[in-house]
Amino acid sequence: MVYALDERASIRQALVDAGFSDAQVASCQSLIEAEQVSEALKPLYARRREALAGLRRYGRQIDCLDYLISSLKKNEAQK
Repeated sequence: MVYALDERASIRQALVDAGFSDAQVASCQSLIEAEQVSEALKPLYARRREALAGLRRYGRQIDCLDYLISSLKKNEAQK
């Protein structure tokens, strides 16, 4: 399947926004254009797993910060 230029640009931008390097973008686009979808999905799923792990990690950090802020504010109010 031949992709229109705007669709190719859209896919490229989505890959860049997802954190892919220029080499990874080129590789994914080549696989997509060659209709090797199962191969193109592998790095997408891997990047998604990485992003979710980061989200969970940052979520825990935010929870810890919220706890500390709340505790400090409560201690300050009791004085």
